[in-house]
Amino acid sequence: MISIDPDINELIARFGTQKLQKMDRLALRTNLPKDDTGDRLYALILFARVHGRLPRDETLFNDYVFNIKSTAEGQRPERCFVTDKHLAKIYIKAIAGEEYVVPTLGLITSPEAVGHHDFPDACCIKPTHMSGQVILRTGGSAIDRSRISKWLQTNFYDSTREAQYKYIAPRVIVEPLVFGVTNPLDFKFHCYKGQPKVIQIDIDRYTEHRRLIVGLDWVDQGMSMTYPKFEGAIPRPGNLSQMTAVAAKLSANFDYVRIDLYSNGVDCLVGEITNTPGNASEKFTSPEAERRFSQLLFGS
Repeated sequence: MISIDPDINELIARFGTQKLQKMDRLALRTNLPKDDTGDRLYALILFARVHGRLPRDETLFNDYVFNIKSTAEGQRPERCFVTDKHLAKIYIKAIAGEEYVVPTLGLITSPEAVGHHDFPDACCIKPTHMSGQVILRTGGSAIDRSRISKWLQTNFYDSTREAQYKYIAPRVIVEPLVFGVTNPLDFKFHCYKGQPKVIQIDIDRYTEHRRLIVGLDWVDQGMSMTYPKFEGAIPRPGNLSQMTAVAAKLSANFDYVRIDLYSNGVDCLVGEITNTPGNASEKFTSPEAERRFSQLLFGS
C-alpha cells in the first residue's frame, strides 16, 4: 500500500480542492512549490487525472513508478546519474562494456555554441537532460538550431516534476544514426530486481507510433499502453540472449528500471536507461492489461 504524504493535505488546504481540480498542468506546475511536497502533489493530481484513481497499490506498474518518482528513491544519485544521457554512457561502459555504448560525435554545452557547431550530414541530435526530444538529420538537411538552443535553456524538471532531472546540466549530444537508420526498433526491457521480465517494442516511433509487448519467450501479450498495439509480428532478434544479459547487468543496481536497447540482430546498443516510464502516466489498453503486465513484471 502506497502512503500519501501528510504534508499534501496542507497544500490542498492552502490552494483549495476545487482550485486544484480546475488548474491545468501548466498552472499546477507554476503554482505548486518546487519541493518534495509540491512535486508529490503534482504527481498525485496528474496520476488521478490520467488513471481515474489514486496510486494505492504498488503491485500495479504505474503505482510502482509513482512511488519511485515521488519518494527519495527517485532522487538516488545512481538514478540521477543514469538519467543524464551523457553520464549514462560511463555507467554502461563500466557495467556492460564499451561495445554497447552509442559513440558520441559531439557535445554542446551552451546556446552560444549551437550556431557554429558543425553537425555531421547524418546524425542524431538530442538533449542529455530531457526526454522525448530528438532531431534526426539525414543528407545534410537543414537543422533547427533555435530549437536546440531552447533545449539548452530548459530545465526538464520544470515540465514534469520528476526529481531525477532537477540538477542535470543542460547539454546536447550528437551521435551517429543507430545502425545507419532513422527509425530502428526500440526494445525496452522492463527489469525487476536485476531480472528482465517484459519486453516492450516501440515501432515507427517518429511516424506511426505503435507498441508490441512480449514476454521473454517472445509471446505477444495482447496489450499495449499509451500508443496503439502493433497488429503484426516482430521477428525475435537473433541476439536476444545477449540483449537480455546486457539488460540484466545494467538493471542490477536498481529495484525497477527500464533498459532501452537497439539491435540489428547481431549487435546491440543501449539507447538509454529509464527510471520512471511515462511519468507514471502510461495508460494501458484496459485495467486488466495493467494487472497482467504487472504480474509478469513483479510476480515470481
